[in-house]
Amino acid sequence: MPDPSRPPVSVVMPTRSAWPAIEPLLDSLCPQLIAVGAEIVVVDGTADNSAIDRPGFSTTVPSGSVRMLHSPGSDIFELRALGLVEASGRIVAMIEDHCVPAPEYLAGILRAHEQHAEKAVAGAVTNGSTDRLIDRANFLLVHARNLPPRDSIPGLGWIPTPSNVSYKRDAIPTAVPEPGWIETVHNVALLFANEVAFDDRIVVSHVQSTGRLGTFKNHFHAGKSMGGLARTGIGGRFAQLRWALRSTITLPAHLVRPIWQLQRHSTRYRRAVLPLVPIATAVSVADAVGFACGVIAGPGRSRQAVH
Repeated sequence: MPDPSRPPVSVVMPTRSAWPAIEPLLDSLCPQLIAVGAEIVVVDGTADNSAIDRPGFSTTVPSGSVRMLHSPGSDIFELRALGLVEASGRIVAMIEDHCVPAPEYLAGILRAHEQHAEKAVAGAVTNGSTDRLIDRANFLLVHARNLPPRDSIPGLGWIPTPSNVSYKRDAIPTAVPEPGWIETVHNVALLFANEVAFDDRIVVSHVQSTGRLGTFKNHFHAGKSMGGLARTGIGGRFAQLRWALRSTITLPAHLVRPIWQLQRHSTRYRRAVLPLVPIATAVSVADAVGFACGVIAGPGRSRQAVH
């Protein structure tokens, strides 16, 4: 029986950006919160609790629909872990602060969890930053296999993205997990246990433009963060060093292959993808170098630098 004391859905949205960075997300999501009686949990990691400038925020949102958790200085992995546990919904969804949910986002989550018995449901991600080649390459390196239409789990090497994933209550830990546990342990374990479904009717638009240098830096720091956080599950030091070497060689191909495979879908995709492959390959090398550095030396301050 559903617990009537809990909202049907909580949306966890960690951010380290000051207002109005999350305004587009809230503008899209707040009418949906009202429609289904859901909540959004804004996990604010800014130094001065400035993720929401309340005088500039809509006064039409019912009290309790927007919850604020403050954790100044925390990195995105810490914010995500805190929000996951503090969210009270029967379903807990995860989104990034630079994503904008589609109008039927919450309705899609509720429908998907009713139709799928799996503990987690991943959704589709579309590109909201299409003007520049570097932004299109950046998007596809992360989300090529999350593009709709898709009616099944993507292939080997894919894991659910924190841009668009939701969990049933029994998949939520009772205590705040270690930073990186969601991304490198929990999602992977659910996937290998066949507890992840994919529903492309749940859609968010990924809006991110950090410039040429910023894109390379962000991918390096993301790679270093993930390598450093994941290395504890690999074994001893020799095994970690061997993994770092192998990843440096194989990771660029792993990241670029889904982009290359898009050209098989249609002539339109072929024309769009071919100019992006060299750029994506160069950025993927930054990912690989960062990942190897993380495995060897730990995540360091890269966790604070990831956007």
